[in-house]
Amino acid sequence: MARLQDRAIVASHAYNTVIDLNGVKEVLKSDQLSVRPGVHFSFASGGSAWHLMSDVEGRIFILISERAYPVRAAHACLEEFQRSVRGWVCRLRRVVVPVLFVFLM
Repeated sequence: MARLQDRAIVASHAYNTVIDLNGVKEVLKSDQLSVRPGVHFSFASGGSAWHLMSDVEGRIFILISERAYPVRAAHACLEEFQRSVRGWVCRLRRVVVPVLFVFLM
């Protein structure tokens, strides 16, 4: 996951593989990368398929898979990840804001 504003990686996870984050940074910094909230963007590079989408909060969600992985499944995964992150942020706001309020009083 990256921030749209500065295209910085803010979180990453690799399952049974190693991801070269320098390669991810290069893709994020590319002038050719144009992401719009809710719109899926996919491309192939080497033996991998890249799937990206952003949200209105300014986050870019990235899934890198084997080329044979179905595009519709990758897009569904990105959408589920986006919903999960949105839920985590909402829950954190409900917990963190009241705690900060107590300490600021």
